[in-house]
Amino acid sequence: MINRNLLDRLMPNGVDQSEFEDLIHRHFGSASGHADGDGVFLSAHNDLPLTASEGNYALKLSHNKEGALRAIEGGPAFTQDILNDLTKEVHDALIADHGTLIGAAILFSALPVNGSWRHGNLFQIFPVPNAAPRPHQPTASHPFQIEFSIKNSPDWVIRSRRISRKKQEIGLLLNAFLEGHIIVRNSSARWHWVLLGDSPQQSKTVCAYEGYSFEGFQPEKAEFSLLNESPALEAIAPGEFYSRFGYAGTDWKMHCPENLGELFDRFFALPVGDQKNFLTACFWFHHALQVSQDSESASYIALVQAIEVLLPSGGSSNCAECGQPKYKLTEQFEMFLKTYAPNGGGIKQGRKRLYKIRSELSHGKRLLSGDSGAHWDWQDSLAWNEMRQTVRITFVNWLMRQGNSK
Repeated sequence: MINRNLLDRLMPNGVDQSEFEDLIHRHFGSASGHADGDGVFLSAHNDLPLTASEGNYALKLSHNKEGALRAIEGGPAFTQDILNDLTKEVHDALIADHGTLIGAAILFSALPVNGSWRHGNLFQIFPVPNAAPRPHQPTASHPFQIEFSIKNSPDWVIRSRRISRKKQEIGLLLNAFLEGHIIVRNSSARWHWVLLGDSPQQSKTVCAYEGYSFEGFQPEKAEFSLLNESPALEAIAPGEFYSRFGYAGTDWKMHCPENLGELFDRFFALPVGDQKNFLTACFWFHHALQVSQDSESASYIALVQAIEVLLPSGGSSNCAECGQPKYKLTEQFEMFLKTYAPNGGGIKQGRKRLYKIRSELSHGKRLLSGDSGAHWDWQDSLAWNEMRQTVRITFVNWLMRQGNSK
C-alpha cells in the first residue's frame, strides 16, 4: 500500500483530466469503479468495492466541488507494480510526443457549402465529393467536410475522443460566426420514421437510423486534403455580413466574413477558462437553433441563455421561481447588449422587452404563438429572429474586444 497523494505523479500538469480518467477507468475495467460521497474507488481485481472500509480498492479519486481532481490515493490493493504500469501507460498515451494527426468529420449547414476555407495548419472546411449524397431540395441539411490537426496518441479511444472534441469545438464556433445554422451531430444518433421516395405520394414508410457517410471517407488521415478543386468561400465585409437579416443576400450558398480567421485567432488566444465559457455560450446558441422547429419557446430561452453565459458575475439575490440571480438582472442584460450589440437584430422589441419575454417563458407564464396552437403572432416571430441575430452579433463583438489576436 502506498500512502501519499499520487496526483502529480500520475496526472502531471498539461494532461487532460477527462482523458486521464478515461484511461484510468479502462485500466481497471469499466465495472470496477464505484462513486459515493467519499470519492471514486477503483479495484485492482475487477471487484465492486462499495466503500473504503471494505479494504479491497486500489485507487481512490477525490474531486472538488467543480469536478476537478484534487487527490489520487493508493488503497490496500495498490502496489508499486500498478503504479509503474499506470505511469508508463499515462506517459505513452497522453504525454509522449507522437506527432500530429489529421482528424476528419462531416458537419451540416443550412446553406450549401460550395467553397473551401483554411485556417493555417489548424483546420479547413470544404465540400463533400461530387459523388457524395446531397439533398435534392435547398431547404435541407447540406453536408460538408471539416479536417483539423490534433495531437496523436497510440490509444485509439483517446484519438477518437480528441477527434470528437475538436469537431464539437470548431463546429460550435463555425455556427457562431457563419450565417444560417451549422449542425454538429453528436455520437448518440437516433432512429426516425422517414418516407423513402421522391414524393410523399410515391414513398414507403420505414424506421431508419440517423447518420451520414460517403465512400472513401476516413476519420483519421496523415495530412490535410488538397483543396485544388475547391474555390475559396466568398468573403464579405464583416459590417455587411453580420447586418444581413435571415438569408437575405446569401445567394443560397455559404459565405464567410473577411475577419473569420481573426475571430478564431482571438478565441484560441483566450485563457482556457474563457474558452470554456465561450464554448458553453456557443453550445446554447447551437441548441437554440436545433430545437427551434420543435419549440420556439424553448429555443428563445436557449438564445437568451447563450448571452447570459457571458454576463459578468456579481452578487445578487435569487429569483424565488427559477433560482437565478434577480438583482438588476434585466438591467445587466440590457447594458450588456447595449455594449456588444448596440444595433443587433434591429432591437425593435427593445432590450428589456427581449429579456421580459424570456422571463415569461421560463416561468411558465406563456408560450410563443408557434407553440401555443393559437393564431400566428408576427411579433413573437420577430422577437425570435431579432434574438437570434443579436446573439451572433454579441458573440462576435464580445470576442473582438477580448485581448489581441495572435
